[in-house]
Amino acid sequence: MPARTGQGHRCPGRSGASGSASIPRFRTGSRSGGRPHPVVAQPLRASRRADGLAALTAWESEVLTPMAEGRSNAGIADALVVSGGTVERHVVSIFDKLGLPPDEADNRRFLAVLRYLST
Repeated sequence: MPARTGQGHRCPGRSGASGSASIPRFRTGSRSGGRPHPVVAQPLRASRRADGLAALTAWESEVLTPMAEGRSNAGIADALVVSGGTVERHVVSIFDKLGLPPDEADNRRFLAVLRYLST
C-alpha cells in the first residue's frame, strides 16, 4: 500500500498541486486495474434521473460508485484516502437524498445501489 503523503483533503475532479495532473478516482492495482466494472461504468455515462441521484454532491457520487462495486466503507475510505467517518457521513447523506429511511425490513445500501444502477 502506498504511503499517504499528507497532502490533505482534495475535492474530486480538481487538479493536483501543479495544476496539470488530475487526481485519480481510486488507487490503481485493484482486481479491475482501477477501472469500474462495465456494469458500474454504464451508469456513469448515463444521465442522472430526477429521483435523488441528481441531488448528490460530487463526493457522494464518488462514494456511491465504489459502493456499487461492492466495496465496504473501509474499502471506500482507503480508496478515496479519507476517514471511515467521512465515508459514513456521505453514505447517510446518500440515503437521505434517495429517500431511504432506516428500516429493519430493507437494506438501504442495496436499494441505493439498485437505484444507481438503474440510471
